[in-house]
Amino acid sequence: MAGALLLLTLAGISGAADGGQADIWPLAKPSSINDSDVVMYISNHEPRFFIPGALFVPRTEFVNEDNTIRTAPELAGMLGENGISENDSLVLYGDCLTCGDPTLIYMIMLYLGHQKVRILDGGIDQWIEEGLPVEMSPGRRPPSSYTPTLRPEILASYDYVRNSGAQIVDARSRQEFARESIPGAVNIESDLVLNDSRIRDPESLAGLFSGLYKERPVVAYSQNGGKGSLVCFALQLMGYDARLYTWRDWVDNRPPLMVELVRIQALPNPSIPGPVRINVVLQPTNVSAGESVDETASESVDESAGESVAESINQSVNESSNESVDGPAGEAAALDDQTRLKVMGCVTCEPITVYTGGSLSRDKRAGVVLGSYGKAAAQPVSPDNQSLTVEVGVVSDDQEVARVALSPVGDYEFAGSWDASQAEPGFYNLTLTVSWEGRSRVFDDALSIEIIRPLNRANQSQDRFLKLSKN
Repeated sequence: MAGALLLLTLAGISGAADGGQADIWPLAKPSSINDSDVVMYISNHEPRFFIPGALFVPRTEFVNEDNTIRTAPELAGMLGENGISENDSLVLYGDCLTCGDPTLIYMIMLYLGHQKVRILDGGIDQWIEEGLPVEMSPGRRPPSSYTPTLRPEILASYDYVRNSGAQIVDARSRQEFARESIPGAVNIESDLVLNDSRIRDPESLAGLFSGLYKERPVVAYSQNGGKGSLVCFALQLMGYDARLYTWRDWVDNRPPLMVELVRIQALPNPSIPGPVRINVVLQPTNVSAGESVDETASESVDESAGESVAESINQSVNESSNESVDGPAGEAAALDDQTRLKVMGCVTCEPITVYTGGSLSRDKRAGVVLGSYGKAAAQPVSPDNQSLTVEVGVVSDDQEVARVALSPVGDYEFAGSWDASQAEPGFYNLTLTVSWEGRSRVFDDALSIEIIRPLNRANQSQDRFLKLSKN
């Protein structure tokens, strides 16, 4: 079912195409902005120039100190304090469209039920290029009252992604997609919907999305939602029933992979620089009769992921104005009117993310964790031997320096070779990642390999002389 928000967007597209009112069309040309619009600059860093009258409402106004997006009543209060009402025609812009700043706030405003919200096409750069005036200071408006009408259907839940049959688009980088993705997802990197920091023209977007069916809903996701919101916005622009989701919510809610590490060894170890063979023996496990699924899932997550760097959304919403919402969103709507979206840092700066290879990296890209309550309990699964993907990340000083794909050589036995010919002497920790149908089990610090400096001939002769002299 296409949600009311989607229908609103589609109505704007239809109206613009038919020469009707274009004020609902979600991309606003600079020349179309007039005094009736409320312009909002939503990035954290205060810019050098402002569009005349533009409010400075940084994304920190949408986020608590504990990195959760503020509840709907809190957001309504904040918007009201900035002189914004639910009936205003909003135009959003920021300093980083590629990060998903404006599109993420756009999705949040849609979620609040705001009906007239657009994104400035080309941002301040296009505004200045068209010779339009700027000011050195932001505008101000007298306080107002904001009444939200929550629309949870704009956000996909885990159950919806797993069971609805929706088409799934991974908006992350090709490398992240290749490492692991939601089963059945296709990769459309968020940068592909842009051309010089502007949303591509409809003809280009039509070609980009040509492999997707408009008759079926689409879910777009990224690590924490920022770049996913960029692709989701472009999909909605083209008339798709698109919803926003996150990789983090999928990881936090998917069934645990019931497999144990029996043995891992490296030959030789210690080793001089050169090839090092890595052998792994696994064993599938099942849930015991006295152990609950929830307990097993919790243990699996704790063991495989270590200390979590991001938490799932704690989201609950209430039915709005006695109107029912079908599907998972409707189940979530019956719980509460308080919505919390967990974020780690700012929209353009993601948290320190633990990747499945065990390395730590800072990824300065958009992010927000979305999801909902009402998810069915995830059942543990035990995979067969041939369908497993087994990889080893070689980590030194908290950085992954190599990744080795292991091949099956027996019943749940896997082997591969690490080319350590360029490795500096020292200790290297191995992080084992076992994947199957979108589920993973990570074994951190599974083994330590020592690379030693080879002795040259002079040192070898001296060692022999010293040994003989002692005898």
